[in-house]
Amino acid sequence: MLSGTVAQQGISVGATAGGAIVSSGIASGFALSTLAIPIVGAAIAGVTFAILAFLNRKRPKQKTATTQIANETEQHMVANLRAWEASEKTVADQEQALLNFDQLWGAMVAEVSQEAYGPPGEWTVTDRAREPISGDKLPGVDWFQLYRDPIAYDRNTQTGLLENIGASFGMGTSFGTFAVVGGLALLGLMMFTGD
Repeated sequence: MLSGTVAQQGISVGATAGGAIVSSGIASGFALSTLAIPIVGAAIAGVTFAILAFLNRKRPKQKTATTQIANETEQHMVANLRAWEASEKTVADQEQALLNFDQLWGAMVAEVSQEAYGPPGEWTVTDRAREPISGDKLPGVDWFQLYRDPIAYDRNTQTGLLENIGASFGMGTSFGTFAVVGGLALLGLMMFTGD
């Protein structure tokens, strides 16, 4: 009679081994029934639980998924850097290339930081961030140094008239544009009113 109970529970547990985690009721019933089984039954039960734990583990799947997201993001970052290197390197080009990097980085961080990705998602960000977020940092994978800094600190960036006007007042390009447009509007107003 006892072996029939173990066989039935073994079938129930075996049926869940392919996907779902064993419910606590089945697991506790299985564990209680193995107390009355000779040593061989307990060993098989232990192996069964080890197999279930192996089949239901998440980290390898999470790591594979987050690595794939990072690899796809990196392809776009490489393309962005190459486009910058091939561009005329205007301030507008630079601003857009930096925005592209920032948007890619933000999207990747948001994607892999979802709770479903667990610690591998955190590691994906930590391993590629400028500063370690937690734990040790692997050398040479700072994506900011690889893909953002060459754009941000490129000495060959061409500044135009508006950028030079803004820079002369310690402001950015938007101030230079505002100053020129404002000056032209004021000149036009003065000409129109006749003063």
